[in-house]
Amino acid sequence: MSWFEKIPKRGRLRLAVLIFLVYGAFRVCHYTRSGENSAGNADRVPVLTPEMQGEIKAGVLNHYDFYEAVPETFTVQIEDQYLRVQTTLDSQLEERLFALFKRYRPRLGAAVALDPATGKILAMGNYRHAADSHPELNPQEKKNLCLSSKFPAASLIKIVTANAAMEKSGFYPHHSLTVEGDFHTLYKKQLRNNKTTGRHAVPLRRAFALSINSYFGKLGIFWIGKSYFLESAEEFYFEKQIDFDLPVEKSTLQYPQNDYELAELACGYNQVTKISPLHAGLISAAIAHNGNILQPYLIEEVRTEDSERPIYQHEKVEIGHPIDPPHVALMQELMENTVKNGTARKSFSHLFKQRTSRQWKIGGKTGNLSVAELGGKCDWFTGYAIDAEGKKIAVSVLMVFGGIWTIHSSYIAAELMRFYLSSAKTS
Repeated sequence: MSWFEKIPKRGRLRLAVLIFLVYGAFRVCHYTRSGENSAGNADRVPVLTPEMQGEIKAGVLNHYDFYEAVPETFTVQIEDQYLRVQTTLDSQLEERLFALFKRYRPRLGAAVALDPATGKILAMGNYRHAADSHPELNPQEKKNLCLSSKFPAASLIKIVTANAAMEKSGFYPHHSLTVEGDFHTLYKKQLRNNKTTGRHAVPLRRAFALSINSYFGKLGIFWIGKSYFLESAEEFYFEKQIDFDLPVEKSTLQYPQNDYELAELACGYNQVTKISPLHAGLISAAIAHNGNILQPYLIEEVRTEDSERPIYQHEKVEIGHPIDPPHVALMQELMENTVKNGTARKSFSHLFKQRTSRQWKIGGKTGNLSVAELGGKCDWFTGYAIDAEGKKIAVSVLMVFGGIWTIHSSYIAAELMRFYLSSAKTS
């Protein structure tokens, strides 16, 4: 007796029905997929392979050094086909950036503007003064300085310190510490006590706006600690690789061996902690966009010449969340007070006098430090602007000047913000 005959009659009928239904479903799926494939073959879109992506990135590197405006679209030939590459760049903003650099002629300049809500690079450009012969500033090969971390972060690191003090110790903008001596020096005698009240007590919002070194040194020693500070800095992407369409040098940290070196790290009074302009822009973008860091990108989409649909299209990716939601508004308070009442006040005062921009939320942080190997002082600004409709831009600017200063980086940033958000109103 076969295995089928051993099954009861009622069971045989159920088994036969089940086999028939499974076979019918299989045939329907098979013909449906075959029809889809045959229909799709007529309008088949090529796939952008990793090799092709590498060719496109190489094409960007080979043809554009970002010392002049890069076109919004360009064509790359890969074997026997041409690919049209659409970038995220705003050509008018790019032209404005280079016009500002040429007008004020720093020895060295690098700037990045991006959309905090998407990670789109809106403008990226470099400048070198033609008359300068310093070997560090004029190597034979032009390097995209926006992606270079050869520049000391200086007081930009105070953004990390302020956020870490809030998160670990609940040290908020209204809390105070006493300050001794000059605001922009850092001596061991300025770090001796952790008093929160007294004749020279200063609230965090004012210390941040005026960039008081000893204040942030004390925060590092007494309120944060080495381990927590390093963890917080890594959340802001120090010592981590930033995934971008072009190679980006990793931003580095000073690893302190004692309390004084921890104070140096926390206030930026050292030349070991370094950052790229792109990274500096991402930090401000996070403050402007709910504490989130979006993956920066330059290539929006890629198409073949005869294709109506893109073979590659960037998708928004969140790569970090260094600021807790309750502290985003507090970090914005610190950044905005710096622009209104602190070290960037003069550079932004004209925006608060204009009817179109006086209602914008604008925040930022300045920083500067002399670097002998660059032959001058690095002058930093990183910040953001948000208009009344919620349109955002984050900007970081680095300039190096020798003995003669023409303008601060914060003014270049202010002009880029004004141009971009005002253009959005009229477009």
